[in-house]
Amino acid sequence: MASEIFSLLSVLSKAASPVLLGPCVYKGVRAYTSVACVPHSRPSISPSKRHHLTAELYKIFRFVKLAASQMAQIVRPMPIFSAFDLEHCRWPGERVAGSSLCTDEILYFENWKPQVEDPDHKRLAHEGEDEMVDLAERFQIRFPNIFEENYVNDSFKFQYTASQRTSESARYFTVGLFGKRASKNVWFPEALHQDPILRFYKSCLRWKIQVDKNPESLIERFKFENGPEMKAAAKDINKRLGLNGILDIDTIYLMYITCSFETAWDRVNGSPWCAAFSEENLKVFEYSEDLEYYWIDGYGFNITHRIACPALRDMMLYLMTGKTPNKKSSPKAVVYFSHSGAMLKMLSHLGLYKDNLTLLHDNYHMMEDRRWKVSNIDCFGSNLAFILFRCKDGDKVLTYHQERSIVLPGCPLDDLCPLSTLKNIYHDSLYNCDFDNVCALNTRDGNT
Repeated sequence: MASEIFSLLSVLSKAASPVLLGPCVYKGVRAYTSVACVPHSRPSISPSKRHHLTAELYKIFRFVKLAASQMAQIVRPMPIFSAFDLEHCRWPGERVAGSSLCTDEILYFENWKPQVEDPDHKRLAHEGEDEMVDLAERFQIRFPNIFEENYVNDSFKFQYTASQRTSESARYFTVGLFGKRASKNVWFPEALHQDPILRFYKSCLRWKIQVDKNPESLIERFKFENGPEMKAAAKDINKRLGLNGILDIDTIYLMYITCSFETAWDRVNGSPWCAAFSEENLKVFEYSEDLEYYWIDGYGFNITHRIACPALRDMMLYLMTGKTPNKKSSPKAVVYFSHSGAMLKMLSHLGLYKDNLTLLHDNYHMMEDRRWKVSNIDCFGSNLAFILFRCKDGDKVLTYHQERSIVLPGCPLDDLCPLSTLKNIYHDSLYNCDFDNVCALNTRDGNT
């Protein structure tokens, strides 16, 4: 599985750094285009998490091939459409009668084979390995005084959770920084299954019972999946495949996540399953997923983003003191590797990507331009970074998300954010983070 990374880079920059000019002019970071998020590529959706993907997809696969074999008539000529027009053939070819699929797409289906076996569905894919190497190299180019090429243990703190994905993400990130040979000398602390910083939500019993395992958290998604937009999408997809209503929502969802993952794994050839969806169909399924992650990992319940205070406090204490727990020296960089559940809760805790309206099953058309679009804010290789600058007029912080500078709520729009301002904005998280009390089942604060 492609990487799930919560990269919290709390980086301390030296006062003599050449990127600082005048009182505090930020000029040293070159404008590199970040790796674009693969649309609809949710890191936390593992195909076998909810379904037996391979068996189910083979059933659909047979339906598509059967429908194709029954469509003997070929329609000519076929007009040439844009490469991004998913409703028609994307290259010159022939269209099968009774369906919007091209003969080339049917042949693509016939050659399709599953790319993931059950034992591998939660492992870092080769594409994820390359992505981590590239990500590290780009951060090193932007901040050469922080991410020096020569590894010194006292200069860095790397930490990951007890999972293959995050441990391999960390190792390949260090390969990008220091090279294959030197990266073998990088020291990593022992990984914890319930890390209080990287997987804080795993230790919150109240959140797990009242939100994560609570069927009511999915009610908006279930209502949307039974609503007019989803029914219209299902009808359209069945018609496109010439299947006359054979496919239900759950089956089409399998096709959707397979399209997502296979597109991420192979950006050249993509996935034959994507041919079943129009752009509007993809938007409908994307909104269905956004509803789920909004209510389970985002702004749906107050407790969800409140419990991210340990991660934010850890970052703030490092920026304020330059020190980290269990490390005698002051590292230049702290790099954490975690999961999308931590990333989304942290983004919500920071007040980012919050829409004026609540995401609901019946306001899909009103939320078309929403900020909470998980395929953008939490795609494969998502990263969040905080960089501290020692300026003549005080310490200031630059925040990066997805390798782009962002402005935290309450910070200046035209300058780096003073560290003192951040301390005021997140005062409660820094000084009143009563995680144990918030997560206790007997807590009655009305803020679930």
